[in-house]
Amino acid sequence: MLTKLRRWWHGRDTDRRIRKHGWTAVYVGDYTSSPTWVYTLGFEETLGQPEIVIFDIPNSDANRILWMIFEELKRGELVLEDGKPWHPEEPDGRMVWRKVHNTQVESRVGWFTIAVMRRLVVKGEMFGLPVFQLVLADENRVLPWEDGYNESIRYRQPALYLPAADYGETPLSPPEENALRLADERGWSIMQVNGDLDWAYTIGLTDAGMPELIAFLPGANSAANMLNEVQARMRRGEVVPADGIRWDDDGVQFCWRRVHESQYLGLNVFRLAKLRHQQRIGRREAVEAYQLFLPDRAGRYPWEPGCASVICDAQPLLFEPFDLDLKRGPLARLMRM
Repeated sequence: MLTKLRRWWHGRDTDRRIRKHGWTAVYVGDYTSSPTWVYTLGFEETLGQPEIVIFDIPNSDANRILWMIFEELKRGELVLEDGKPWHPEEPDGRMVWRKVHNTQVESRVGWFTIAVMRRLVVKGEMFGLPVFQLVLADENRVLPWEDGYNESIRYRQPALYLPAADYGETPLSPPEENALRLADERGWSIMQVNGDLDWAYTIGLTDAGMPELIAFLPGANSAANMLNEVQARMRRGEVVPADGIRWDDDGVQFCWRRVHESQYLGLNVFRLAKLRHQQRIGRREAVEAYQLFLPDRAGRYPWEPGCASVICDAQPLLFEPFDLDLKRGPLARLMRM
């Protein structure tokens, strides 16, 4: 009953604001996590224009910008066109209009849930909602599709102008959806996994002719940072993983071991990498992958005699064949996760 009452009140309040101002906005997220976005309701009803979406901008600034857009559309000063700059004379940044792909409007992520629901009530049509995204450049005035864009902020501004990938009915958590979306946008990404064991792995490097990577380190974020650095060096030709090769990084000598094909297929440690690769090629197969191992303080690795137990217990030996009957050790812990 309480949920129905809230929905009724929210709908009534939305109607009131649109009648009074011609539009209103829906804010999603808290600006402490990403993505966070705002989109309009009423532009289509009042002006016959597409709704607008903007990512990663504070509420007060978003409200001011959306009012400016509404008034410019109302006066006929603004014509929305895909790829057209908005106020290019502004010295502090670049902004470009991009038409949101219809698959993003209708995707299961629900970028525009309330707008789609309202369109069904007002027009009797659930599909076909027109939306434009105002895309913001980075601090160096570089746009997401241009070389040199700041990759550290890409996750904060989803590229809704690109088609949404279809991963079927596979259940995905929000972090997993974000990791796959980022891989689809720029070609690769990294997924962090926190739990009984902490690790990170790459998604999509195989599409660029490189092996996928995985690392089990103290903290999934540390593992992700390490893999991000490694993939950058691989692209520059500074690092070429091979089984048993040592790699010195800031005084620590890591070791590469090739992941056994049976481990890649049998375990879920590369879950999203396998899902995306299968979606792209239409079949399930093992790809070349390497695990980055951290030694103990004496320089010994988990497969070497005398290696510290804390190091052994945190790093499963993925280069060994998959063994379903394994009873103990980090590999057995992975099988139970």
